[in-house]
Amino acid sequence: MDVKNPGPGEDGSQLEKEMTLHQCGLVDTCFEEGHYEFGMEMLDRLRQEKYKPSISHVRQLLYIALYPPTPFANDQAREGEQLPAPPTKGSPTKRKLQLPLKTNFAPSPDATKAAQSLLNSLVATNTPESIARALPKFSNTGHIGPLATFSGSIEDSYIARESMCIADSKHSWGMLKAGFIQRTQSSSVSHSSRKRGKSSYDVEEEVFEVDNALAPSSVAENAWPVLDCLIRLFEKDQELTGRSGAPLFSPLLLSQLPPPRSGTGPQWEADAPLDIIFHALKHENKSRVKYGARLMTLLINLSSTVYFDLNMFATSVKSRRFAASPDLLWSLLSNLLPTSSVLNFKVVLCKQILSEASLAAVKPASRPKPQARAAPRARQKQTIEHGDTHAITSATDSSHEGTTIANKMALPTWSEIFQLMNTSNNHIRTKHELLSAFGTLQKTIPTDQRDAEWLRMGSDGSLKQAIETVFDINARETYKHTLHLLL
Repeated sequence: MDVKNPGPGEDGSQLEKEMTLHQCGLVDTCFEEGHYEFGMEMLDRLRQEKYKPSISHVRQLLYIALYPPTPFANDQAREGEQLPAPPTKGSPTKRKLQLPLKTNFAPSPDATKAAQSLLNSLVATNTPESIARALPKFSNTGHIGPLATFSGSIEDSYIARESMCIADSKHSWGMLKAGFIQRTQSSSVSHSSRKRGKSSYDVEEEVFEVDNALAPSSVAENAWPVLDCLIRLFEKDQELTGRSGAPLFSPLLLSQLPPPRSGTGPQWEADAPLDIIFHALKHENKSRVKYGARLMTLLINLSSTVYFDLNMFATSVKSRRFAASPDLLWSLLSNLLPTSSVLNFKVVLCKQILSEASLAAVKPASRPKPQARAAPRARQKQTIEHGDTHAITSATDSSHEGTTIANKMALPTWSEIFQLMNTSNNHIRTKHELLSAFGTLQKTIPTDQRDAEWLRMGSDGSLKQAIETVFDINARETYKHTLHLLL
């Protein structure tokens, strides 16, 4: 499928309008009769910057794209015994008489590949907001509900009914999990027994023996292309937000994260996407490792705004070191591009790791006597509540009028960092990452904003002596390239 890229400097947001009922009907007819590839070909022909794809159609594409492949070789032949007849013409009554008694409605592997391709094409053509309307999210405002967005008749569309499981999910990460969409043995519908207002689906689910002690994989084997599509969607949203003069972040990604537990303040929890990231890093497939790095970059870029708490997010990532090997964390960091947001994240994360190690090395003092706590102060209500994507967008649009959403978080001083790096002979890799990130940031910021102590030690040569104090000769040999660049 050809990709129709938006014009230079344009996102088409002012021109996009809903597809007409006639256009939607052309696609619906194919989908209702089980001719998914014909329907997708029609939708691809109708794809234009000025027309938003139907929410129902995007949701059905997601379902088809995530549909599990045939687990057994002979199932493909069995499913081919009752293939849908070609699209019929004439009145609904004539079409009903011409159809076989039962028709298989399970998406084929070719239909799954076509859906994955078409989703990427839609992401490239239309605005991120028009595609994201079909995604489940944490926001209470504008939530995609089954009744409000369903187009087409429930009794006439098997795939539309089945795809409603996506709308019922809490967030987009859930639909990627293994087992979210179950393959059926006989996805069929009896055309002779349809009644208004009642479902007549005859679906027999296959039974698989699953070890309940094992948690489902964060990304099903056939769901990686859909993850790639979601990442492309958030990256495009991030790019368009940056063009408006706001920090480089994706408001749509923010809506896929849970609200703060207190109900106000910045968000920080990202357990579901972090599960996906660390799952991707365990694969030998380099493209999947890149998916993890790209998603991590998107999350880190959220911290450039006041909507996302960098310190709390770094704490959440730090805790993953115990569930995964430390090498996995450093593998992740090494795959990230050294942008200012990423370097800030590295400084905060490494500082937390060394601070934790420093506290663990100190013998705990005697337990102090419990004291009564003062009543907490009432939190000031924030102007922009969690999940209000429209309000976030309005804030980015008004940034030129004095309202800023950029996170102005100060870096720790070189004295603080140097003190932490001298607390223990361990954590050599952490110290190297911290020194590298801090030194690189010092080179990128204006001279008048750089750390005075860092500048003084660099000019009089004492920085080299300080580094030799922290790193022994073996460590200096291992990281000599980075240390040389800093000096």
